[in-house]
Amino acid sequence: MWEGRTLYAKPWLRELFELHKPYALITYSTPKLSPMEGVVFVQRLEGRREGRYRYPGLLDEVEGVKVGRGVILVPFKHLRKVTKFLEEAGAEYVVRRIWM
Repeated sequence: MWEGRTLYAKPWLRELFELHKPYALITYSTPKLSPMEGVVFVQRLEGRREGRYRYPGLLDEVEGVKVGRGVILVPFKHLRKVTKFLEEAGAEYVVRRIWM
């Protein structure tokens, strides 16, 4: 059920599962990072613009969305890649699984 596969379900329930997909709502904080490291972290996560050029970040690669300050929403299938990035950066995070 976490991955979105149903082996057996009533027809109306199967249709409901086909409409919704599993996502991970991740809240993170970076209190241990210096201001300079924080800027690099955000640029690697969200991407950056320089003039008319756009450099994609991790959220662009995994089709994620920044929901608010310190909150991102990513498809569940890309959760491992995002959590690995957060661990390497030294960020504290909490993952909540949701269906949308």
